[in-house]
Amino acid sequence: MNFNIPTAMQMTATLTLLVALVLVYAARQFPHAVQLPIRIWIRGLLLQCIPYFLYATREYAPEWLSVVLADSLMVAALAVQMHALRCFNLQPDQRVHMRLIVAATIIFEVLLTYTWHSMRGRLVLVSLAIAAIACFGVDAIYRRRTVTPAEHMVGILLLAGIVVMVLRALIVPATSMLDVTMSSPMQGVVFTYAASMPVISTVAFVLMCGERVNANQSRQAMIDPLTGVYNRQAMAELANKSIALARLDRQPLALLSVDVDHLARFNEDFGYDVGDQALCRVVDILRATVRLEDVLARVTGERFMVLLPEADAETAFELACEMRKRVDESGFSSGGWPAPLQVSIGVTVLDDEKADFDQLLRRADQALNLAKRAGGNRVAGSDRFETTAEPAATAAVGA
Repeated sequence: MNFNIPTAMQMTATLTLLVALVLVYAARQFPHAVQLPIRIWIRGLLLQCIPYFLYATREYAPEWLSVVLADSLMVAALAVQMHALRCFNLQPDQRVHMRLIVAATIIFEVLLTYTWHSMRGRLVLVSLAIAAIACFGVDAIYRRRTVTPAEHMVGILLLAGIVVMVLRALIVPATSMLDVTMSSPMQGVVFTYAASMPVISTVAFVLMCGERVNANQSRQAMIDPLTGVYNRQAMAELANKSIALARLDRQPLALLSVDVDHLARFNEDFGYDVGDQALCRVVDILRATVRLEDVLARVTGERFMVLLPEADAETAFELACEMRKRVDESGFSSGGWPAPLQVSIGVTVLDDEKADFDQLLRRADQALNLAKRAGGNRVAGSDRFETTAEPAATAAVGA
């Protein structure tokens, strides 16, 4: 059975154009974060339509149009799409290297058409150029530590294309092919792949964008929008996992309940914008104080939680005292006026085989209430107080 390559290329060109137009409309529905790589991908699709149309006119159009220009544009279109993949995955920009491959393709296409006329040489050249460009896309996908199913789909398509193009470059010189539109088993494989690649790869790329959007939305659902730390829901999930792991490994675990002293009075005196700045300053201090493995979350307006894996009571109490001290000495001000920041902290540890996060949180809040009743600006555990702390300076806030 003969494979009619011109007809297949005309159909592919039309289908690629339709896919690009549909994607133009669909791109408006995606968040701004993924619109740039989608727009770049669309440019690659629109550019890809041209060589497919030119291949379809091979029997009627001159060589410079249906061969030299078509092959060069095909390599350039793939380079644009590989740049979209690299942009999507925030990989280093390799456009200079890809442009060099495109430029080399143009130069050697001209030479192999008008100086050393060789149809087989052109096929080998464009096959190797496409394989080389596709390597930039494979690198963009598999350089990342985690690869999603949709990214695997694109990566497999590109790897398959590289294999097909390399085999074509090896097989074509040994054949008696006289024209690129001649039907042969190898040409049937190549153009079947070329005909299906625009649609399948675009579907996979859109799935990649969808996965990224869903991941970002899931991440945002776990993050406090003001401070950028975890929210209560995320803390509960992470804490329950850490508690189970601590029991399994028989490791200590502690929880701190941190409350910004007199935040309501602070907001009345300085305004809610300054109050938000104060909360962000507290978060910056807590982040700078905790260890890499610790988890920080904002659970209510002025209340924060700090989960301390592998921390016993002594370690947790010392870390809490250091937090309180750093906040107290932060020297926060508003409009040149001093606006003292102080926190009270309750400390508890996991010492009950049946305790979950809610029970641990209640115990930490009980310890926090002891610190607040003692005047604030201090650390309290179930059986001890920080003895060197000064009570919260409420008068200073109203200055």
